[in-house]
Amino acid sequence: MYTNIRKVTDVTLNVQLVYVALIHEYVYEGPCRFGPKECLTKEFDLMNQAEIFKAWTKGYGGAISHVTGVNLLDPIYVKMSDEFFITEKDEAAIAKNVADTDLYIFTGMRCEKIAKEFAMKYHVPIAAEGMFASTVLTSTLTARGYEDVYPILDVSDCMNLLAALRAKKALAGTRILAATRYNSVDSLGGVDTYCNDAATERLGVRYNYFSAHEFLDMLHVNENDKNHTLPGRDVYNLTDEDMKEVYEIADQYINNARENDMKREFVINSVKASVLARKLMEHFGCNAFTMPCPDVCATRRMNEEQFTFCFNHTLLNEMGIPSACEYDLIGLYSIIALAAISHKAPYMANTQPCVYRDGRVEGEYAGIGYIPEMDTDPNIYYTGHATPNRLMHGFDAEPMEYALHPFTNSGFGATMRIDFNEYKGETITLLRFNPECTKLMVAKGTVVGGFGYETTGCSEGIYFSVEDKLDYFRKQSRFGLHMPTVFGDHVEEAKMLGQILGLEVIVA
Repeated sequence: MYTNIRKVTDVTLNVQLVYVALIHEYVYEGPCRFGPKECLTKEFDLMNQAEIFKAWTKGYGGAISHVTGVNLLDPIYVKMSDEFFITEKDEAAIAKNVADTDLYIFTGMRCEKIAKEFAMKYHVPIAAEGMFASTVLTSTLTARGYEDVYPILDVSDCMNLLAALRAKKALAGTRILAATRYNSVDSLGGVDTYCNDAATERLGVRYNYFSAHEFLDMLHVNENDKNHTLPGRDVYNLTDEDMKEVYEIADQYINNARENDMKREFVINSVKASVLARKLMEHFGCNAFTMPCPDVCATRRMNEEQFTFCFNHTLLNEMGIPSACEYDLIGLYSIIALAAISHKAPYMANTQPCVYRDGRVEGEYAGIGYIPEMDTDPNIYYTGHATPNRLMHGFDAEPMEYALHPFTNSGFGATMRIDFNEYKGETITLLRFNPECTKLMVAKGTVVGGFGYETTGCSEGIYFSVEDKLDYFRKQSRFGLHMPTVFGDHVEEAKMLGQILGLEVIVA
């Protein structure tokens, strides 16, 4: 149900390979051509270039075709004589799918001349493979004001570029269902969100604002014309049909949990929020969600409805629908970007350095506990919220084991708990845009432990070691508190994303 939402996992990058075969009409040598006579004939060029094209499309094209989220169009082979032009027919063949192509990749001897002319005529994102062609094409087009031109050194560099372009496309195709209480700019928990317009201007992200009170009213089943916030208006309350999916999802997560001390009714209450969020997103054409936790908590309505939004964020992120706590819009953009470049479901949480001394954690960090590694490693950070998910290793990876525990001491508010102690030694990548959306921070760390697996509240998370805790802290202070996280090293993809978006990239 509600499958017409474009997920991050649905974003496809259409890539067109173009091979320009230089076919010499005559046998001759000179400053740019030399070799045995038998290798200088037109017949040899025709045979040799066809073989190179075949090998290139099998090797280079084969590697690209296996990249998640990339649709490789049929490679194009065009011949260019040593008069250095191609026919209108060949140009039309290259331009056949121009409206749907996200990136053209050219290669071949002297291909940069054809690529330059094609880019100037059709204004398409374009790249050339290898040092020679990439340098020539990139420099000449950027000098003419073209921004969507990219150098590619090798297959690995190409993979990073494709991941970044896919993330750019995902951001530009995002419309957020933003449930608000006080205002649309920030919330009590997301003061560091700052400015929505910058994201629209620089990233392409758009918004559909929605009343948090109307959302809460619509959790009431079959009361779509009885909501006191919209009296008499026929709206989008959950229905008996919706509740069938709610029960199915709740029972699936209850039955597959390694541990569960939640009453089924409380899991159902939390799942209802995720189904309603998807119902509203489909209606309004949205594909991401956020809600201000502290602001809405203060209304006492979540206490009255006996749920929290934690499990909603977990479920939506696992589905490839970015969802962020505390109305953190910057955090939400960061979830979208990180999910797209990594093909993994990010976990967004408070990310802070651990301050500890003499066997204990000090100050506001005391509640998360102490681990022995703190005695030997002075660079331990933590990231923690009650919203982890099972797919931080990948949307297609084996789901991690989990427990279900309540957020509240009174038992309501389903939360997923991951025992991150089981992932010691693994690399994680963290990412966040700054409030102005002019910079991108990316960092990686090594998991040294976990905390909060058996607790209530927002006390679940990961201890991780960084290269320089103080350096990380000073850099992060310009970006914000929440840093979405996935397993694996995705720093290079993030750096490429920052480059193609024209952002300054800060690495910690």
